[in-house]
Amino acid sequence: MRPYKLRTVRLGVSRGRSRRRTTDLCPGAVRRRVTEQRYLTDSTVRTFEATVERSLPNRVVLDGTHFYPTGGGQPHDTGRLVADGTEYRVVDVKKQDTVYHTLAGETPSVGETVRGEIDWDRRQAHRRYHTAQPVLSAVVLSELDAP
Repeated sequence: MRPYKLRTVRLGVSRGRSRRRTTDLCPGAVRRRVTEQRYLTDSTVRTFEATVERSLPNRVVLDGTHFYPTGGGQPHDTGRLVADGTEYRVVDVKKQDTVYHTLAGETPSVGETVRGEIDWDRRQAHRRYHTAQPVLSAVVLSELDAP
């Protein structure tokens, strides 16, 4: 049972009708910012700067990232975050309500500025595999006279 009630939020007016949605947020709840997904607009970036928004056990949320998360058949990027001379290895990246960067070991503090460095050789290999797979499949299907 919820210790609070569901509430209806007015989203605005569309086509002359008021749009409403029921939300499960308790009154006064703080909405967290969602990580800016910079990898969607520029996939050529190898290093970038970001600020730690949340620091959880073994993972962090950044204000923006160029690390590609697991999804759409593509594996996640790996690499490292560097802050004040301390290196944190990025071993997994997942997109849920926001983008979570799983680190091997300790995590940087909230508000700390980090430099993200993507394992470029791994990313390039995955890009090549992703491009080559449909071509290889087409050749195999053509050679085997598959429908």
